[in-house]
Amino acid sequence: MALLLPVLSAVSIDRWGYVKGIRVVALYICVVVETILSAIITLLLFTPKWELNLLVCNAKKVKDFYAIFSSRAKYEGETIYCNYEVVYPRYTIILTYYAISVFVLLIFRPAVSKIIGSCSRPTYASLFIAPSLIIIHSLLAGVIYYTFPYILAVLAVVFNAIHLSSYPVQTWKNLIVDSIKPRNLILILADSSLLAFSVCAITELTDFKTHLPFLLLAPMPAILYILTAPLTDLSEIE
Repeated sequence: MALLLPVLSAVSIDRWGYVKGIRVVALYICVVVETILSAIITLLLFTPKWELNLLVCNAKKVKDFYAIFSSRAKYEGETIYCNYEVVYPRYTIILTYYAISVFVLLIFRPAVSKIIGSCSRPTYASLFIAPSLIIIHSLLAGVIYYTFPYILAVLAVVFNAIHLSSYPVQTWKNLIVDSIKPRNLILILADSSLLAFSVCAITELTDFKTHLPFLLLAPMPAILYILTAPLTDLSEIE
């Protein structure tokens, strides 16, 4: 879930940034810096505090994320619900991370925007995205925990297709030329990295020799799109 905020922030920059060249690269770098800084601060705040380590309680089933509904006791004929985090800190650490990310964003993004020019729309989009993700995580944390690698893999492929389909000319030559432009190359590499991360999360690399070829397939969605898009361009059909 922590990855969704920077990913969606990058998408908002791509769609509503209205800046080009080195300026859009600066915005992407800003998102990366915000993400890393927020993650470090979040880790320092959790047990053991002020260390880049984390003590974690194992999650065995989905209902462990919703202890308030399953942990109850009878007291003088009244049912008392015990609200504690069985899967500490998998639930609260994400919420804390989002809150810190918003705070860091409000510090860094206006400063970067002032240097490179106005880009308020992506900033506002991120400020709307973070609360939305907080609500989603609060309600669906358990389900997301067990399905997130698969969700991330699907999103990586979808974002890759959406990005490549936005190129004005869908020919092999133009797709390749446009793909190696700095902005587009960063987005393609980001999509490939997300897909590789999802493969690592799904397989856990328990058998490195067997799973390594799957990691090497991370750039394949972009390659397949470039190879097949010109063949399916409806404008070429007479």
